[in-house]
Amino acid sequence: MADPKYSGYNPEKVIDLSSRRKSGDPPPPGDGELEARVIRVESDLKEIKGDLKTLLRETAEINGRVQMMPSAAAFGELKGRVDVLPTTTKIAALLAIAVAILTIIGKWPDLIRFISPQ
Repeated sequence: MADPKYSGYNPEKVIDLSSRRKSGDPPPPGDGELEARVIRVESDLKEIKGDLKTLLRETAEINGRVQMMPSAAAFGELKGRVDVLPTTTKIAALLAIAVAILTIIGKWPDLIRFISPQ
């Protein structure tokens, strides 16, 4: 029978249908197996609840990792900084200019003799 602790339970309104069955009628489907089926469903539900808790915990963990990742603005700032860095061509041009200046300084006396009339 129903559990009296649930609201709305009134034992006077319970209808016993077992007396309406004819003697040759087969028992209702699941008769006798209902308790085992309910226990099985309850244990499956406990397992589902455990899986759900695990999923919620892992989702929170993933959410925390995503929040720790740099934003698009941070990537844009980083790209701007990288674009300002000298490229290989710039470095080669600066090195060529430095070598030319050092060569001119090293050959300065020869250049002066070449330019000045004697």
